[in-house]
Amino acid sequence: MKLALFAPMLLICFSTAQAQDVNAQSHASRETYYDNRSTARDVISSYYNAINLSQYARAFSYKLRGMPEGSPEEINAQYAQFRDGYAHTAHVRLRLGQPVLDAAMSKTYSAVPVVIEALTDTGKRQTYSGCYTLMQVSASVQDYVPFDPIRIVDAKLVKISNNFKMAPMPDCRL
Repeated sequence: MKLALFAPMLLICFSTAQAQDVNAQSHASRETYYDNRSTARDVISSYYNAINLSQYARAFSYKLRGMPEGSPEEINAQYAQFRDGYAHTAHVRLRLGQPVLDAAMSKTYSAVPVVIEALTDTGKRQTYSGCYTLMQVSASVQDYVPFDPIRIVDAKLVKISNNFKMAPMPDCRL
């Protein structure tokens, strides 16, 4: 009886996974909203989740301080450039390595190695490898609002010729 119920569910799971690989347009509709700023790795996962859902303002927010620097016009111009950079991105797959941490005067810096595969709206796959640098101001020294969460402060990605699954994880340093 249990097997009879399990088999159709298994077939649905395999069918869904196959459909996601074949049809890039279906990716966003199958992606589940994920927003977790607890660790550097979670921030990067959340960042790409936002990109996959075409929620570019949310993705951009992972780079902002609690109190953004610059005028609203400057921030809006930076956001427009950021958003337009993803105009032809249909979906991104992500592999994360182990972060390298360095603490200094109430701040923790993390270097997070990544390998990503971007699928364009024309079906072309491009693989990138690199490191994201994130910073966290210690929550215990923040006695102001808005709270300043872990945020992306730098990204260095390079296009590589390796297959996404076979590409070596980069060696990130701070």
